[in-house]
Amino acid sequence: MTYQGGFSFLGRAPAAFGERCVGYSQTKAVRTSQWRGSYGGTVELDVDGSVEKVDIDPERGPRVYQADGSVGFLPGIDAPWTKIASADQKILAYKAARQNIGMKDVILERKAIQEAQVFTPEERAQQRCLKELARPAIPWKPISLDLVQNNHTKMSKGIVYDMEFPWSEETLEQLGPAWLTKAFHAAGTLDKRNAVVEIILEKKVKVTAGNNAGKFLFEVRYKFQTPDLHTKLFAKIPFPLSGGTTNDRLSSSVNKQPMDFYEINTYRLLESTLPVKTPKYYFGDISNETSNYILITERVAFAGGKEALKPFEIEGPYVKCKDYELKGTDKEHYMLLMKVHASIAAAHKTGKMGSDESLSANLSFRPSNPEAYGMDPLKASGGPPASVAAQLKQATK
Repeated sequence: MTYQGGFSFLGRAPAAFGERCVGYSQTKAVRTSQWRGSYGGTVELDVDGSVEKVDIDPERGPRVYQADGSVGFLPGIDAPWTKIASADQKILAYKAARQNIGMKDVILERKAIQEAQVFTPEERAQQRCLKELARPAIPWKPISLDLVQNNHTKMSKGIVYDMEFPWSEETLEQLGPAWLTKAFHAAGTLDKRNAVVEIILEKKVKVTAGNNAGKFLFEVRYKFQTPDLHTKLFAKIPFPLSGGTTNDRLSSSVNKQPMDFYEINTYRLLESTLPVKTPKYYFGDISNETSNYILITERVAFAGGKEALKPFEIEGPYVKCKDYELKGTDKEHYMLLMKVHASIAAAHKTGKMGSDESLSANLSFRPSNPEAYGMDPLKASGGPPASVAAQLKQATK
């Protein structure tokens, strides 16, 4: 439908648009009950509680955003703007305001996609890691058994990003998309103009493997889906200090500390320099007051089944001490692991992973009193040698 002048087909305008108008000769917006856009200018209209500016050409009427980012004119107006009744001008301007609001997100998403393609994933990881490495090294304070037992259910700020964080599926669901947006912004893994708008916890598939930590899977939806963002994510968290995982939790949080912190630091600092591909890091933090932590990465699409791997498929993890389940030969499996370990050692020795000073400050913890961990430098401090030897012999049969 077009407006050709001479009659008003749009009907009676609302009693009050609450518009504010700036004419071409004006420099300051003023509130007025009188329509001031009859001869062009910029009007501000209240659209569902949000003020939207509309620029009006005195001949062609309201300017509107196009999907490609350019600016055009509201279609369907064939008469000169000044010949249109003021009541209809108001409605047309209001229509343009609504269209511009809807088009802004389209334009922003297009721009976000274009900017995401400027750098490769490797370049983005390098930029992020360099920013993290420029920060002072974060010290670890040894934590005690009592601290874990007394504080493991408490919310506390992390030592990396100084913000509270979830440590379970339940607490992630409670904190929601707003928290995850803030976390990804802090870690530098999500553009500041983008946001997480939905979190979907995986209800069917539960990860139970491993004896050092809990894990869970979830999906996210973003305001703008750009090529660099994964929607399927993986989270590593501490075991609950209850039931069958009590001993494992105390072992990892106390006896093996700060293992969890250094795993976070490895992703946070070395994602771009490790000579092996790792899942993309999204966020990680740990509390020195509770021992709780969370590490969020992209979810790895492991190949399922017992069939031989196809090119570029990723071999999944195996249960410990069950090498008979390997898809290939044990020699092939362990030779590849040793080659990867050797490449990491070579990268370290050649300085490609950073200076020894930086690595020591961020990934090496030397307690002042190793005896506190049950260690004795003068004798075997594990189990009785004969008993350990018998266990090893049985495990290798």
